[in-house]
Amino acid sequence: MKGSIQRRAAAFCLTLSFLVTQVTATPVAAAGERARPSGEITSFGEVQVDGLGAASGATVFPGSKFTTAKKSRAIINLGAAGRVRLSPETASTINFGERSLEGALDAGIITVSKPEAVTSRFTTKDVEVLADKDSEAVFTLNVTGGNTVVKAVAGHLEVRAGETRRLLAAGESVAVGAQTTQPQDDDDDDTDGWFWLGVAGFVGGVGGAIIWALSRDKDGVFNDRTPIVISPIRG
Repeated sequence: MKGSIQRRAAAFCLTLSFLVTQVTATPVAAAGERARPSGEITSFGEVQVDGLGAASGATVFPGSKFTTAKKSRAIINLGAAGRVRLSPETASTINFGERSLEGALDAGIITVSKPEAVTSRFTTKDVEVLADKDSEAVFTLNVTGGNTVVKAVAGHLEVRAGETRRLLAAGESVAVGAQTTQPQDDDDDDTDGWFWLGVAGFVGGVGGAIIWALSRDKDGVFNDRTPIVISPIRG
């Protein structure tokens, strides 16, 4: 009788210990899963993530490198952190969290859209671009032909090139690099709706020719003004 009671007591203790372990372990695992941010890619054409082909709907994680082929592009939706659009022939590494969006552009063109209260920092070999945390911002980075061109589409930016600092408001741009010419358009069509900013007007006496006062570039960079050129970064 005594042995039977001892066996029951031991079994009860073992069961209780197992249940306690399960209850305490489950919240930790769930918290770990919630802490890992992720996004989703929409791809058009040949798009790679970390060297592997990526189809639309694929999940992406912080620190991945995205590459688009010629006539291909991608939109990376990062939820509350914002989104990044890659134009054709672009290579960029993107890192993000719940309230942060960062990246490095090696070549090509990206457009960054970040919500209010999200910190944003993007770099090229020439510049560092910081968006105002307290407001929404949309901007493009273009690395082509020896230049980095930064264009503020919405919100305010701080552009740093070496010891030089430049603040950009919506509609302003700045070019940094050895070349001084504005990069040419590519053949991308901006179907995601970020760049429908065209205003057309008739000019009398010129045969009814239409001039775009503020045109929509195919690569997301606006040629509405000549960019200010900052001397290249040394070293």
